[in-house]
Amino acid sequence: MARVHPAIVLGSVLLIACAKEDAVQDLILPDTCGSNGARMEATVGGNDWCANAHVQGMGSDGTAILTGVSLSGGTMVLEVDTLSTGVRPISEAANSVLYTSMEGSYTVPADGHGTLTLTDYEPTSGRLKGTASVGLRLNGDGVAKQVELSFDVTIGPQ
Repeated sequence: MARVHPAIVLGSVLLIACAKEDAVQDLILPDTCGSNGARMEATVGGNDWCANAHVQGMGSDGTAILTGVSLSGGTMVLEVDTLSTGVRPISEAANSVLYTSMEGSYTVPADGHGTLTLTDYEPTSGRLKGTASVGLRLNGDGVAKQVELSFDVTIGPQ
C-alpha cells in the first residue's frame, strides 16, 4: 500500500476547511440587504442599517405595519396609514416610524415631521415599495437621528 505524505493530507484539510468557512460566511452575511419583497434598509444617523435578520409586513383595512430586525439587534417599524401610491407626511400621529437600538427607542417627536413616499403598491401580491425620510428623537434625552429608509416588502393578507 502506498504511503501518503502527512504534509499533503494537512494541506488538503486546510484547503477544504477554509472553503467551508467562506461558504458559511456567505450564507450568514450576504452582500445585499434582503431580497425582492423582503427588504428594509436605511441610513440612521449617518450609519448604514439593514433588516438582515427578519422582515415582516402585515396589513388590514388599507393600512400596513412593516417591521425589520437587524442582526445587530436594531428594529425599525413603519406604520403606513393608507396603501396607495403617493407622498404623505410622517408625524407622531400619522405614518409613524419607530427605531430601536441598544441606546433605546427613537420615535417621531411631537413637533417632528417627515415624508413617506409610496412608489408602488400591488394589492393582489401585497408588494409595497417606497421610501421614508424623518428625524427621530431618543425618548427621554432628546438625542436626534435622521432616518432615510427604503423598503420593498410583501405585506400579509388584507
